[in-house]
Amino acid sequence: MKKIVLYFLIFLILVSCHRQATNKPDNHILLTESVLSNSDCYIIDLDVSVQDDALKTSSIFKTVRPIILKSPDDVLIGRINSIQVYEDKMFIMDKLSNGIFSFNKDGEFLNRIGKIGQAPEEYINPSDFTLDTVNKKIYVLDYDLQKINVYDINTGKYINNIKLDNNKVRSYNIQYYNGSLYTDAFFPKDNENNFLLRELDISTGQQKRCWLSASQYNKGFSGLYFTGKDLFLSRTDKPLFSQVLMDTIMSINMEGIKPYLAIKSKTLLTAKDYSDAKGDNFTEKMSSLMTKNVKHSIRDFVDIEDMIFFKYQQRNFMSFVIFNKKKNHYQIFKTMKDDLLYSLENPPLPNFVGYDKRGIYSSINVDELLLENIKNSGLVQSLTKREELMQLTADSNPIIFYYEIKK
Repeated sequence: MKKIVLYFLIFLILVSCHRQATNKPDNHILLTESVLSNSDCYIIDLDVSVQDDALKTSSIFKTVRPIILKSPDDVLIGRINSIQVYEDKMFIMDKLSNGIFSFNKDGEFLNRIGKIGQAPEEYINPSDFTLDTVNKKIYVLDYDLQKINVYDINTGKYINNIKLDNNKVRSYNIQYYNGSLYTDAFFPKDNENNFLLRELDISTGQQKRCWLSASQYNKGFSGLYFTGKDLFLSRTDKPLFSQVLMDTIMSINMEGIKPYLAIKSKTLLTAKDYSDAKGDNFTEKMSSLMTKNVKHSIRDFVDIEDMIFFKYQQRNFMSFVIFNKKKNHYQIFKTMKDDLLYSLENPPLPNFVGYDKRGIYSSINVDELLLENIKNSGLVQSLTKREELMQLTADSNPIIFYYEIKK
């Protein structure tokens, strides 16, 4: 009998959602204890681990390498929001200048992907992009126009565009996987039928399937918000997805949408906590929650080989989690100290903007790098290109630092 119940639960996880005619998400991927205990989902109990003082970058990374971006005078990067990598190319999204640029891994400029405008091959507000490394394409989502522009991944040449078909749903983030496009979903008003994730037909832009009820998975919140961070947490061959208030990282794979990692705690944020928080909008409610003793918001999620890293918030503080998948062991730290880059007592935290199979990309604006406490012996003396970094000026491009993980 127990086996029958287990098989039935697994079947429900794999059931696809209702078709576009209903626009209702599949509510069967519920994280019951029985499903979690009999699945491949990692579970991090935030209550059972004693917090250590500081996670040092030198304990998980073996080196940090600066990448100084060299670009023509008419290409100036304002702020690096995200990086995705294909072979020897880095694709950089700058939401300040509304552009996507490609560089090689030595920082040499290659080309710009598309440009601002209202022609078919142009965009107004590019909010996210994704790479199809098999068919050598890059898909750029224009949030304002709710369309996807398609370009050649090597040359940047425009191919075509795809108009999203559902006016009631707005999408901000995009992910390619196995011949389909996946986007997040935002709605003008919270509703029990609102969902968080959908699959689109790659040719027509029509919605094929949708998943993850906002009321079940995201404390009822399904409105648009801007954090500067992607909701698709892994851009390699194993896409992961999580909304801002979700307790679970979901995996997009050949079997469908499955739980990949979940956090639990006696003080985990509940739907009632969020509903009762003071404020009329998401920003005000999140500010109100800073005074509450609740844990929420998985951020800066990184999954490389045997290591998982992420942060979560409690009150006005962030905690840092390192999980070794092979040993099934995790630690929680009160802070993080970047001793590979800085020789300061209280150095700035790394600003993770992407990762590949060997390490993590972080970025810092030059005006921050040239602050007096950093410029005056604030950087580690043995840092590669240290003198070159100190010669940069305030109008230089942001600096990328690549942290290579220990094996």
